[in-house]
Amino acid sequence: SKHFPGSLALIRINDGSPSPSQQDGLFVENAPTIAETLKSADLIRLRWYEWPYEHSPIDRTVDKRGMAEAIEIATWLVPLVL
Repeated sequence: SKHFPGSLALIRINDGSPSPSQQDGLFVENAPTIAETLKSADLIRLRWYEWPYEHSPIDRTVDKRGMAEAIEIATWLVPLVL
């Protein structure tokens, strides 16, 4: 990954407040809440920083087609690998 070491990423779903990642851009602690909210999301926006541009964020809007189905599959698969 080109993620800038030690930097945060942000996700904003619909008009909600941005949710920050943990260090290094990983959404671990808030992943279940984010996944549940994504199922009914109309708008998903992300912000992150790539190496070596620490002060130039990258902003993206995500196409949500297939998101609910992908989350359902991932939810089903995760217990199988744990």
